[in-house]
Amino acid sequence: PDQKLIVWDVATAKKIVETETEVEAEVVSFNPADNDDLFTLGNGVCHFYCVEKTYKTYAIHAKELEKEDLIPVCHGWIPGGLVYIGCEGGQLVIADCKTRSLINPGDSSTFLDIPTPICALAVHREHVLLAGHDGVLRFFSHAKSTDGTQVEMSSLFELSISGPDEYLEVTSMNYSPLFNEVLVATSEASLHKVTLAPKQKDPEASQSSITVSDVQPFATLTTWAEYHFGPVTGLISLPSGYHFATCGIDGTLRVWDAQTKSLVSKRQFASKQMCLAGSASAGMLAMGSSEGV
Repeated sequence: PDQKLIVWDVATAKKIVETETEVEAEVVSFNPADNDDLFTLGNGVCHFYCVEKTYKTYAIHAKELEKEDLIPVCHGWIPGGLVYIGCEGGQLVIADCKTRSLINPGDSSTFLDIPTPICALAVHREHVLLAGHDGVLRFFSHAKSTDGTQVEMSSLFELSISGPDEYLEVTSMNYSPLFNEVLVATSEASLHKVTLAPKQKDPEASQSSITVSDVQPFATLTTWAEYHFGPVTGLISLPSGYHFATCGIDGTLRVWDAQTKSLVSKRQFASKQMCLAGSASAGMLAMGSSEGV
């Protein structure tokens, strides 16, 4: 809320560089292919940032993404420095980190348009998963060119996590390290799991290949041993694949056993926890609170 973007050194816990932002940055992420590139999203405004090291210091440069009349709400990185951006109007667009602009697939910049606002998305190596405000999870193939000019994304599968008399808005989604499961958190403090079952493949096919058209989801709503009190704001699978962590408005950080669905550890903080990220190389989790801590 102080409209500052600060980059920290994880090993030393020291500030590397900071800059003022034009709007509050509600979400920030690093480019997995280049940690000098960052993406922020807040109040419907997107910015790309580039961190450059000079002789003794660091500098950071920003450029706002021109997005026409779209209202971005979530994003996910694609290998190669591209970013999927889900919008309030149900549109899905793609931005290029290097050119810092939207990719135009045809007459408009929209690659996909679903009939409900997109509230969360997650990127699989073979598809993208969109969560709508209607409680439906929609799997789509990645954007690909069919004739050199036309670009299409095919619908692969749909799954509703809401029952007939309930409304569940997805707040966060995260794939397991093996990409065979996706964990889903909602505004009603519930946690769910969808399992992607490998297709019966040809013996010569890659053993790691997963075809989404043959996904067999964990279709029932999972009842965990203990719930958060209020919306779950962060969700991340831990590198081992056996555990995952969540944080929420209730100020707690919780670690869960992904197999037994039981609560392994819980820590209470004084303020609301708004986001959660992890570093496999550093062996640590990082949370951001409503108090700026």
